[in-house]
Amino acid sequence: MIERMSTTSFERSIPEPIKTTAMSQPITARNAPIGTRCGMAVLVVLAFITITVAVSYALVRSQFTAVTIEQNSDAIQRAQDAAWAGASHALRQLHSADWGGTGSSETVHLTSAVQFTVVYRAGDETLPIDDTSYPYRVTVNVTGRVVSTDGSPDTTYPILLVVQLVPRQLSGEPAAWKSMTQRSLTQWNASRTTKIDIPARIEGPVALQGELRLFDGYPAGTNPPVAYANDLKRMAMVEQNDYRPFNGPAGVGPATRGSTGYTYLRDILGVPTYHLSATDTPAFLETNVPTTYRLYPGGPEYAIPALPATLDNAILQADPRTNPLGIYRLAGATELGDDVSIEGVILSSGHRLRFRGTGITVKATELPELADNREIYSLPAIASAGEIRIDSGSSATCQGFVLAQSRFRIEADTGPTVFSLNGSLATAELKIEEDNRWPTSSSWWQAALHMFQMTFLGSGGYFPEFVYEEYGLDPRPQILIKLPSGTNRYHWQNWNEPVFVPHPDDEGLRWSLIRWSSGTAASGGVLN
Repeated sequence: MIERMSTTSFERSIPEPIKTTAMSQPITARNAPIGTRCGMAVLVVLAFITITVAVSYALVRSQFTAVTIEQNSDAIQRAQDAAWAGASHALRQLHSADWGGTGSSETVHLTSAVQFTVVYRAGDETLPIDDTSYPYRVTVNVTGRVVSTDGSPDTTYPILLVVQLVPRQLSGEPAAWKSMTQRSLTQWNASRTTKIDIPARIEGPVALQGELRLFDGYPAGTNPPVAYANDLKRMAMVEQNDYRPFNGPAGVGPATRGSTGYTYLRDILGVPTYHLSATDTPAFLETNVPTTYRLYPGGPEYAIPALPATLDNAILQADPRTNPLGIYRLAGATELGDDVSIEGVILSSGHRLRFRGTGITVKATELPELADNREIYSLPAIASAGEIRIDSGSSATCQGFVLAQSRFRIEADTGPTVFSLNGSLATAELKIEEDNRWPTSSSWWQAALHMFQMTFLGSGGYFPEFVYEEYGLDPRPQILIKLPSGTNRYHWQNWNEPVFVPHPDDEGLRWSLIRWSSGTAASGGVLN
């Protein structure tokens, strides 16, 4: 029997159709191709890789930079350490006996890659052009260096030092030099002459070895020169007007004591004397005239310029950069004319130096004071192996030591001739010749003496003042040589040696650190 299914059961057995909604995707969309989904994934992976590489590069670069900075910092520090080692080395070298001098340089290797270089240069370019400290300064450039091994530039570090010489010792002097500089006059040759005609005066200590001639031309006759000389002494003792040719004390050698002038000197003029042996003064004081000189061992060499044959209206003085002592030499016979001023040293190997003008001044160079005794020394104003001659009618002033090895001569005056030496004179022969305005006739002088005696009979008076008032014969010296006041001392320089040399207590020269700078930092001040 066929069972009939109920309608209700049948309906329940048939599946219900799938319903769609607005949120549901079409079947075709859900079944899209696989290649589309893979492309998106690749892009995501590539982006991730890019970011990772970038971050990694940044990290590597940062690490490399840190390493480079550390390496550079280490190189700079090593270069700086090398530079300071070089500065210390340079200062030790400056004080040592084997310093190479200005213009020298040296490189010292501390390791295969680390070194320093030192360069010594004369002077200090920060000083004004006329600063007298310039020739005594040395600029030291020190460079520490780390040599690169990878082709990059070397690492360097600079240090600059400026030092100044501390003068402690002058070069050696002749044995008789000191005693000569303590006299106004040293005439050392026993076979030569010292001749002085009034009005002229050499004031202070003298040493005479040759014949002495006083009152040789005038006053003339037998009694007038004795009366004149005796009254010069009386004026000095009573009136304090000392116009005597000498006032002493005078050291006299055997030849001087045997001359007629010695009687005037000791017995009539009343000059104190003492005996000298022939060896008390040098027979010969050598002068050498080079063409260059140095201030200190290792210092720059300065050229000594030659004076022209004739010099007029000129001012010559030291130049701190080219001729710091103002040394000049004679290349031949030389004449100084009107208005010539020389501050320095005149050297001559035998050529004659002639003063023929007016307004001439020669002043010796003063050296820097010595560190220990604070004494100031002057070089000779003139050092000549030849003759120095002062022409009639000239006027000149010299300050310092003057050496005229052959002769010092002031010519017969038709004048007036005016010459002043504030210093010391050393010569083999001295001639101060007569003033031609003074009479030389013995009869004239005898008559003048008779007139004086008649005028002042029993009432005093002085013969020199009488002939001055009556005849215009002025007894006041127009030629004057005397030691300077004060404590200045003179130094004789052998120009083959430097002026300043190491002190016996020092290994080398002594220097003061004036200024230093390093890198971009600098320090000023004076450090001894």
